[in-house]
Amino acid sequence: MIRKAADADIGVDVPTITRDGFNYDGQGFFVHYEDHRVERCESNTLYQLLTHVQPPPLMTKAGVPAKRQPAPFQDQPGWYYCAQLNLYGLKPLKTKDAAKKALLTAFHTNPLRKLEVPAKILKVEADIKAEYDALANKLTGNGKATKKAKKEATPQAAAAPKPKAAAKKAAAQVPATTVPTAAVMPPKPPAPARPKQASPKKTQPNPTPAPAAVDPEPEIKLGTRTKQTARKTGAAALLNPNRPSTRQLIKNLLALPQAEYTRILVKLVDTSPTAEGILNEFVDASVAKAQKKAEAEKKKEERQLKALKGGFATLEFLGRFTCSVPKVLEQWGSSYGDSYSMVLATSQSGHLWAKFDFGLYTGIIRSNGAVPKSLARMPIAFTWHGRESGEGQISLGETSGTLTFQNAGLSSFKGTIHTDLGKFDFTGTAKPGPALDAAQEVRTWKYTYRRTNQDAWDKECTGRWGSWTGDPEPDRPEESDTDAGGNDSGSDNSDDDVMDWEPDRAW
Repeated sequence: MIRKAADADIGVDVPTITRDGFNYDGQGFFVHYEDHRVERCESNTLYQLLTHVQPPPLMTKAGVPAKRQPAPFQDQPGWYYCAQLNLYGLKPLKTKDAAKKALLTAFHTNPLRKLEVPAKILKVEADIKAEYDALANKLTGNGKATKKAKKEATPQAAAAPKPKAAAKKAAAQVPATTVPTAAVMPPKPPAPARPKQASPKKTQPNPTPAPAAVDPEPEIKLGTRTKQTARKTGAAALLNPNRPSTRQLIKNLLALPQAEYTRILVKLVDTSPTAEGILNEFVDASVAKAQKKAEAEKKKEERQLKALKGGFATLEFLGRFTCSVPKVLEQWGSSYGDSYSMVLATSQSGHLWAKFDFGLYTGIIRSNGAVPKSLARMPIAFTWHGRESGEGQISLGETSGTLTFQNAGLSSFKGTIHTDLGKFDFTGTAKPGPALDAAQEVRTWKYTYRRTNQDAWDKECTGRWGSWTGDPEPDRPEESDTDAGGNDSGSDNSDDDVMDWEPDRAW
């Protein structure tokens, strides 16, 4: 993509130099990403953006939030972080969260928490800058182009006298006269003698010339464009930027606050009957889709209830599994390793529990209901509680998924886990190893699962500012995990003496 930068002083356009996706236009080194011009962000500033944590609200002396709070932090859009990956020579990604995690991972590989620009990109930057400067000097002739252009101007324009000088000379040739009053009329002065004309070129102007329009200053041509054209073109480029694409327009709308977004929709419906009809069709289709999904979920639950007539699973250690998550390897390479793991067991209440490490996320899985004794080829819906591996923050977004064993021997499975970064498909294959105590493992997993919650997230955020907030309040046990007396059932009679769990890659 070529972008011209107009030089207002000499009226010469120097084209933007582009090489290997990088550009230089005399103003800076940049890349184009989704119709945006993005320059490289300084390493320390970029790290502060990636690690920003919203501070707690300002409090009054009475201990209530103050009415006036600092302006909320405005994060950069997704295209900004995706462009930074290109500018720092990292693997390109297409989503904001994936790009931020990749940049943060690159920072963590350096003990100084800095990103180094590869030598190859630095060389490209130096080369295209030198090429731009050389081209600019060639086009402008180091300031000589303007003088040469003035000499090459048309003879008529060069011979024409300047308007102001011509007016002064004409005024000097006109004899001084006085305007008589109505009472006294002086005699008419004699006519002045006509001066000799030395040559036709030096003709004196008429003493009483007729008023005529003054010719404008001739335009001086430099190459193929004039000063006025260059200035107008540059102003038009600034006042009329390229119209954003439909995709970018949608992103801009979604980034607006909810109140502003609602106001725009209301105004659009009020002023455009066509827009109102389109919105009605969209809402009707969304409602119908939701109803259809609810009916499908209901039928699925009925099929699962039929399958559960043979009885529920009991306390049992199911084994260790080596897992593969292709999307993590595709988008993050080996930043989080290339082999992942999961350990599964069932509780006495019949739930499936698991401890997993998928590189990007680690956590605990709990099935949404009791599972049948025969687990083969039966999709098992689950909820997971865990953390992101980069900063170790608790993940509170999408935390659902499914898992299906592929055979009666339960030696392999496949599944899907939903996260803040999207959906990840995974597979698992049993690996040899000593059996673990299912009761102890499930008890530990329950302890961690119930303490990876919103309260823990809030206290960890406050703790980053140096304030001690105490231990997080655990979630209450699920109704299906307790006996008639309200105690944890089976393998989880008490979990108060179990220490919290940390990810362990040596499974």
